[in-house]
Amino acid sequence: MASFLGILDDLRAGLAREYLSDASLNLAEVACLLGYAEVSKRFPGKTPSQARRRSLAESRKTLAGIRSLRLAVIY
Repeated sequence: MASFLGILDDLRAGLAREYLSDASLNLAEVACLLGYAEVSKRFPGKTPSQARRRSLAESRKTLAGIRSLRLAVIY
């Protein structure tokens, strides 16, 4: 049976990935939304800034792939 803290950590991790991919939220807002009093290194091996940069880079790659696929289908 999963513990409350384990469930809370899993939920926060999923929400953190979602919030960090939203460039309109600053890191203090993300920390507040996740229930942390201040920004910390709570993300596995990365600071929130590093996690956000990685998330945004992955989003750009995905968007570029979609655009190129759409162009290929059009032509």
